[in-house]
Amino acid sequence: MMKNHRLSRITGAIVLAFGLSTSAMADDTSSSMRGNILTNNGSVVTDATITIVHEPSGTRKTLKVNDTGNFSAQGLRVGGPYTVTIDSDIYADKTLKGIYITLGDVFRISEVLEDTNIERIAVTGSSTFFDPSKGSSSVFSGDALTKSAAFNRDLKDIVRQNPMAVVSNDGNSLSLAGSNPKYNSLAVDGVNLNDDFGLAGNGYPTERSPIAFDSIAQISVAIAPFTAKEGGFSGGKVSVVTKSGTNEFHGSMFIEQAKDAWAGTPETDDGDKIALKFDEETWGATFGGPIIKDKLFFFASYETFESPSSVDKGPSDANVANKVSQVSQAEVDRVVNIAKSKYGYDAGSWDNSIPLEDEKYSLKLDWNINEDHRATFTYAHGSSNSAGNQGSGNSDDLYLSSHWYNRSNEFDTYVAQVFSNWTQEFSTEVKVSKKESINGQVSLGGYEFGEVKIDTVNGGEIMLGADDSRHANQLTNETLQVRISGDYLYEDHAISFGWEYEKVDVYNLFMQHYLGSWYFDSIDDFEAGNAGFFEYQNNPSLNRDDAAAEFALENHAFYIEDSWDVNDSLNVTYGLRYESTVNDDAPNFNESFFDRYAYANNENLDGLDIILPRFGFTWSATDELTIRGGAGLFSGGRPNVFISNAFSNDGSRIALYRSSSAAFLQDADPSGIPQTAQDQIAQSELGGPNSNIDAIDPNFEIPTTWQYSLAADYVANLSDIGLGDDWRISGEVLYKDIQKDMAWSDLSRTLDTSKGNGGLTVEGRPIYTFANADREARDVLLTNTSGGHTIIETLSIAKNWQSGFKANFSYTHSTIRNRVDATGTSSNTAYNFNPVVDPENPTIGTSAYQVKHRLTFNLSYNTEMFEGYNTGMHMFWERKSGRPFSYLLGYNDSDGLSGNLDLTTANLPYIPTGASDGAVDFDNGLSYDEIMAELATAGISSDGGYLDKNAYTAPWTTTMDLRFEQEIPGFLTGHKGLFYVDIKNALAIFDEGAARVYQLPFGQSATELLDYSINDGGQYVYESANISAGESPARFQDRESTWSMKIGVKYTF
Repeated sequence: MMKNHRLSRITGAIVLAFGLSTSAMADDTSSSMRGNILTNNGSVVTDATITIVHEPSGTRKTLKVNDTGNFSAQGLRVGGPYTVTIDSDIYADKTLKGIYITLGDVFRISEVLEDTNIERIAVTGSSTFFDPSKGSSSVFSGDALTKSAAFNRDLKDIVRQNPMAVVSNDGNSLSLAGSNPKYNSLAVDGVNLNDDFGLAGNGYPTERSPIAFDSIAQISVAIAPFTAKEGGFSGGKVSVVTKSGTNEFHGSMFIEQAKDAWAGTPETDDGDKIALKFDEETWGATFGGPIIKDKLFFFASYETFESPSSVDKGPSDANVANKVSQVSQAEVDRVVNIAKSKYGYDAGSWDNSIPLEDEKYSLKLDWNINEDHRATFTYAHGSSNSAGNQGSGNSDDLYLSSHWYNRSNEFDTYVAQVFSNWTQEFSTEVKVSKKESINGQVSLGGYEFGEVKIDTVNGGEIMLGADDSRHANQLTNETLQVRISGDYLYEDHAISFGWEYEKVDVYNLFMQHYLGSWYFDSIDDFEAGNAGFFEYQNNPSLNRDDAAAEFALENHAFYIEDSWDVNDSLNVTYGLRYESTVNDDAPNFNESFFDRYAYANNENLDGLDIILPRFGFTWSATDELTIRGGAGLFSGGRPNVFISNAFSNDGSRIALYRSSSAAFLQDADPSGIPQTAQDQIAQSELGGPNSNIDAIDPNFEIPTTWQYSLAADYVANLSDIGLGDDWRISGEVLYKDIQKDMAWSDLSRTLDTSKGNGGLTVEGRPIYTFANADREARDVLLTNTSGGHTIIETLSIAKNWQSGFKANFSYTHSTIRNRVDATGTSSNTAYNFNPVVDPENPTIGTSAYQVKHRLTFNLSYNTEMFEGYNTGMHMFWERKSGRPFSYLLGYNDSDGLSGNLDLTTANLPYIPTGASDGAVDFDNGLSYDEIMAELATAGISSDGGYLDKNAYTAPWTTTMDLRFEQEIPGFLTGHKGLFYVDIKNALAIFDEGAARVYQLPFGQSATELLDYSINDGGQYVYESANISAGESPARFQDRESTWSMKIGVKYTF
């Protein structure tokens, strides 16, 4: 019996208008109401009948209170308005109107009925929903969706209003509470629309937001929901429910455009002005209404987007934001001419353009079977394509358009749900959903020419031909989900229980170098046809499809939970969740792997299970102060690509051929595979010296993270200082402790005892070489590590004025530390790009996803300059510190810390403590003063020792997005038009310097500080890496660094 939502005459309208709710429940498509009915003297009312009516659709639910005066209604449509009637034969009836409920929340009603001789009271709320986004949970609906500055029409434009939700500076990825973006979960109408496999940086199955923006009814963000109902993520969960039809036909149409003529001209720190080229058009429509009034409804949506791609990276003398200083336009022209004249191949250009296209549509049916049963069915489709590799690569790489690829993605989803009330106390939900997803990566340069990499005289690299990772790349996956859940109300206990099932079927063909990769040491060598190195992979059958891996992962989850109203001010939720993995498929057994390590490579995840306890509470300490918090163990969200590696690279599918033989590489012809290489592959012993193998540790455990939260929400009256009342202030502390995480080990390496002190450098760092001298490939093991933590503190202040103003300010401070960020899309990249002193023993350091400080300010103003027609202004301002990056030692695949191993790793530099430091060879490399000068050039200060992982940060970012809108009369009664202007990064209009935006190009980004080698004595021999003043991996984002305007019109009816 929670007193905090008891609706008195004075506070009832306010509570209903604001839609106050208790701790989030795990329902990603519906909401619920729960309450208790009392008399004036505190006795329970046992004869009351509760009637809940969703006014727009006429959906009705009738139930009686139990012996303790409690009731619970599950499976309700989100939104409103709802009318709740409390009918009693003994006490005066009461009607509550204008109730709006939110996704996944429990709306609580605690009412006192008067004696029968007292006049009946009706409490009326408002359709204005105001939910100041705070801490680890948020709900967005109504104006928060339709009137936000959402330039990209992306879910992330809304979710970023949560203090713990950080969107990358290029608008692509979303990190929740400092986690890897791939560890999040996204559900739309109950279907998981994550990038299940883990290849997309945006976390979506398509290139843009997978749902039509105007079809969204509500969005919820839950980062630490302490309910046993939730699973499948360790970052956070974003749930979206789409609009439904009502008893009135309604819909909308819109078209909007943004182009370079309506944008500023970005200027770099060096004063270079960049000419932008873009032209974007988006249009769409929605339509919904009754098929059978009060019974059957439909809602349909459509949205499409098209824009030519733009390039922000080019040669040193190009007018682009990011210049490759080591490559000139003249060198590019020469390479293109050689490719055409000598090899008959069109290498393309660095500034080509292909369109970005995106289309999505959906249909939703709602069926009120009767008062006790309700069903929904939703179908959704999304497809998109965009340019891959455009502007990609290291800072000294330049990709020509023949090295780009068309990234195509398509999905279809189907979901059916049935909500049933079987008795006054018992209700159920049954959900079945299916998602089909196809991902393609098609080389723009065709498949008649392999990959070519050409070194330039200044240390750059020009790449052309089909990118090696697109030579044989095809991915499809199907996901089936079933959920059966029940809720039972017993006295003051709402008991929930359920079973969830998920099966993911994966087909993955991924084989690099299938068309051959040719490396030329100079443009002259390319012209002469003399390659320096060659790589080729294939199945010994020489049929690429035989390299594909197919497997299925199944997961069963069972949970039970009790939400107990301990008294009229305290609710406690506690429960257990049990998850078990079924993996009947296994990698093919590789005997040579077993011979090397005495355990098999065909371990899978079958039989792994885990128990996840959860506890949460909400305490209404006073009418103004609410304390909430909880603790729980969370798991999930790790992408399937890391499991797939063990199936794709089990040594029975792909064989590797490499050669640096001068005789073999003369007269190189990238348009075909030399017969010698094909013969070697055909005769390969799979699992032998030329087969890369990935395996799962037989003792692998499911990654888990403990999460703890404590928060306070306070409604302050600041009238005494002239600021008015109803200030909503929230503070929260979130702590996450990594119990088990993923890690990788390169089994193919061992200490090189021929160097240093038994294989250690002078200061004690491992020097590695092949454990088996006859083996040239790698063996990578997926295993576990532990350690690392997250501490996030947030403060939010919000206010809603009757004058039409709304404001919400938040500050977030984060400390994120771990051993491995798992930023890659394969086991070798996850291992190779983690900044380390020793790759086999990564230490705890700053996470690549830490944003130390973040401030946001939302301001909205609505008025009627013309009676009956809204005029609105909306602003989102953000200032945040840059993400971390590392300085590393240069690449060395011969006499470095990893010898000539396949994985050279990201090695943190050792800085000498002085001119007499024996760990560094000053005689045959840079002197101490020269090393210090290189550090000074980069802006690094060090007293010696290893530089820390991710100890340096990209520049701070400050942006301000604006939206102006004006309603205008429509053609018919009840119709309205809307004219709107969105301005992205409007701050640049007033201060170009303050509005500059920089983006780290990779999850784990770094810059090479010093080139090096290791001598026989285990000393570092340093050479200059030609680092420039203040050089970092942060890239200037041209379009994001200036203002862009979008103009749109919309018609609603």
